Amino acid sequence: WNSLEDLGFDIFHFDMTIRSQRSNAHQLFLRTWLKNNRVAWGVIPTETNADFRNRDFSDSILEWIDCLTGPGLSKEEIFNNSLLAPACGTGFLNSVKNEAVFESLKVTALGLKSHCGIRS
Repeated sequence: WNSLEDLGFDIFHFDMTIRSQRSNAHQLFLRTWLKNNRVAWGVIPTETNADFRNRDFSDSILEWIDCLTGPGLSKEEIFNNSLLAPACGTGFLNSVKNEAVFESLKVTALGLKSHCGIRS
């Protein structure tokens, strides 16, 4: 994980569907990364057999944010350096499944805004 910091990227796509376990290594990397860079939270699953149309995945992101928040990294900083994205694999989906993925992405964004008291 530390070698990623040396590559010069400013956005890291974190596929949460693969890394649902919050290991210490993941948490340490993300805490360090989020201080100066952005994370695209790949929260919407892209399995071809999944049915996730209009599903809100904001709780998954909020659990990670709660784990990462602490001295030197506030929730506000995490939110300011966060993007929402589907998990890896949308290129393998048909148009119907891709539409469902992006509908869930919209629902998740609205869920996060609602949780944070942000009006659309």
